[in-house]
Amino acid sequence: GIAKRNRRLDTSVLKKMVWIPANDACSELGVSRRRLRDFIQDGRLRGEARSTAKNRQYIVVNRSDIDHLALTLNDGLNLETTASRLGLKKQRLLALLPFICPDAKKLGDQGCPWSIPTKWVEDWETLIQSTAETESATADSVSLDHLLRYWPWTESQIGKLLVAVHGGAIATCGRMLNVHGLGSLTFSVD
Repeated sequence: GIAKRNRRLDTSVLKKMVWIPANDACSELGVSRRRLRDFIQDGRLRGEARSTAKNRQYIVVNRSDIDHLALTLNDGLNLETTASRLGLKKQRLLALLPFICPDAKKLGDQGCPWSIPTKWVEDWETLIQSTAETESATADSVSLDHLLRYWPWTESQIGKLLVAVHGGAIATCGRMLNVHGLGSLTFSVD
């Protein structure tokens, strides 16, 4: 019945079931099977392994836990979307992420996607848009794009600079028109 193979059962009966199959839980939450197993192991969801008369194993999850988790589940943005919105390459953002966004986390083990807070990205976009526009960097200023490409700074130094800019400790001189994202910000060379 819970596998929806019995077409004589009304769908409203299936919606009222206390325990639902893992596949339905995954589709309702929009997560992978591995992530659902992690939720069960972490105790965020109640799940049970059940077996049929022919010893087939399947996992069921409590519907009330699914409904509660769906309200609080906010995965944020993935690495590719964040890199695109901030105008950085994925590899560069991945190297800078531990320094500039400690709230970013991986959603699982090796190879799983990142979860980067949406508010953090929106704060950067607001900061970039609120900066005054300039045609190009002057002799006494440098753009972050130029700094990333040609200056021999380490990732931690660049990370400290971006944290200081985000916190308001270092002011920008302007924003270049022809460059997208963080690279458009210009700073005094001093």
